[in-house]
Amino acid sequence: MQLSKYKPFLFFLSVPYESPPNVVAASVSDTYMNITWDHPSLSPEMWNIFQGYEVYISRAGITQINVTQVNEPVNYVLIPGLEPLVTYEVSVAAFTLTGVGKKSEVIAVNTTFGKVTFK
Repeated sequence: MQLSKYKPFLFFLSVPYESPPNVVAASVSDTYMNITWDHPSLSPEMWNIFQGYEVYISRAGITQINVTQVNEPVNYVLIPGLEPLVTYEVSVAAFTLTGVGKKSEVIAVNTTFGKVTFK
């Protein structure tokens, strides 16, 4: 069997097909937010090549997106360096050795002015 002709198909199967569910801002301040999510349901084979998550954040209405890579199997990230009283849009995707999977639904998160809020 010639494996090389099946590489595109194998590549497709090696990318997470499910997005991380339940993305929320666990705590928010004027300059940072702590984003959490649940791990997606992946096959054991997919977990064997799992590398981590990409967290996408942008100011609402702005096309420039900043990407934070989480290179371990944890389900949270602290995003510092934000501006007070700004609405940010956040989504999360799992990635493997071969590529990035489906992004989660986008959530809108408002930074505060001065004090931390917990969800």
